[in-house]
Amino acid sequence: MNPYVLIGGAALIAIGSATAGWKVSNWRHDSQDLLIERAAAKGAEVATNVAASAIQSLGTQYIPIKGGIQRETRIEPVYINCEHTPAAWGLLDRAYQAAGGEPFPSGAGVPTSAPSTGPELRGDNPSPR
Repeated sequence: MNPYVLIGGAALIAIGSATAGWKVSNWRHDSQDLLIERAAAKGAEVATNVAASAIQSLGTQYIPIKGGIQRETRIEPVYINCEHTPAAWGLLDRAYQAAGGEPFPSGAGVPTSAPSTGPELRGDNPSPR
């Protein structure tokens, strides 16, 4: 017999076997995926049924209010004219001076020339007046 025919036949058998093995392997993986999907669907169905039965077991409870109408009165202070005490102005004055500002005048209140963010601690960037 011709050795080329034998080698060709063996090659065809090897290629056919590899192709069949590849196909069977794909079928096995597809079967495993299908099994996982079915198990997940069954688990979801069981969980839904358990949740539905738990929700159905809950009932509405009506609790009567004893003693009639319950009222609550809240009183909140409203500050119309808020003024600091002289002691508070003294604390503010000392804090302002500690930050590098000028002392307050003898009257009450923050001086009008004071910047809104406080005094500049460095002398190279004076605040606008």
